[in-house]
Amino acid sequence: MYCKSCGRKLNHAVRCICLSRSPLNRLEICLLFAIMVFLPVLAYSNTEGAFIRYFKNITLYFSGFLLTISIASVIRKRSYTAFIFGCHQYISRTLKHSERSISICSRCAGIYIGIIFSILWVHLDVSLYYFLLLSIPMLMDGMLQCKTSYESNNSIRLITGFLSAPTILLTYSAFWYGLCNVLLFIT
Repeated sequence: MYCKSCGRKLNHAVRCICLSRSPLNRLEICLLFAIMVFLPVLAYSNTEGAFIRYFKNITLYFSGFLLTISIASVIRKRSYTAFIFGCHQYISRTLKHSERSISICSRCAGIYIGIIFSILWVHLDVSLYYFLLLSIPMLMDGMLQCKTSYESNNSIRLITGFLSAPTILLTYSAFWYGLCNVLLFIT
């Protein structure tokens, strides 16, 4: 038996955990958004105005948040990680573990793993410009798939997602750092 929404193979009495079959309720969505807003503000309160320190705090807090969400996803049998990443959950693009597909695509899985490893990268005091360069392979892969008949495989998606994770965190940090500065300036 297969899920009609995502195509995942189902066991006898198990419901599919894709967002189409098991959508999150309003309370779960509000809670996730509240945490996504609270984390940057909390990180800003501990930085004393320095962006590099803020970036390190965001990396630490967001990695802890993702690990917590992963545990909650397993316990509640819900796809919180797919919601956080905005994952399409196509079965052809997901990684398989013991003949079962995980709930997020391989690129999102790479980003997830990369965010966890970003804790190490950030503390190596690497220039932020190198993080921007790391996103080029994902941008090239995505553009080639969009504009040509080229179709990448899950290994390439996993690697390019992993490499772009620091850039995604850097963009997230820059947005919230700027917003916090503007809000503090207004008040």
